[in-house]
Amino acid sequence: ILIVFWLYTLVITPVSAAFGRQREAEADRFGLQLTAAPEAFRRMLIKAAQVNKMDPDPPRWMVLKGWSHPPIRERLAAVDAWKKAGGR
Repeated sequence: ILIVFWLYTLVITPVSAAFGRQREAEADRFGLQLTAAPEAFRRMLIKAAQVNKMDPDPPRWMVLKGWSHPPIRERLAAVDAWKKAGGR
């Protein structure tokens, strides 16, 4: 039973994390559209990363292994892209 559970977790965790990262990216876009304040959002992301002592650019394998949020550097790039696209 433990081996089956371990295999299940080994497969499901990255899939679940990918879904979570996608939902977080959607939430970021929604927040940007709602507030139209990309600089404030950017400052909030940086502050959260500092407070939580997050690696701004972790190895890709770590992210794929199970992170439920996009790395801060990706989120900041999304804010910049949103701003560059004129808020869309």
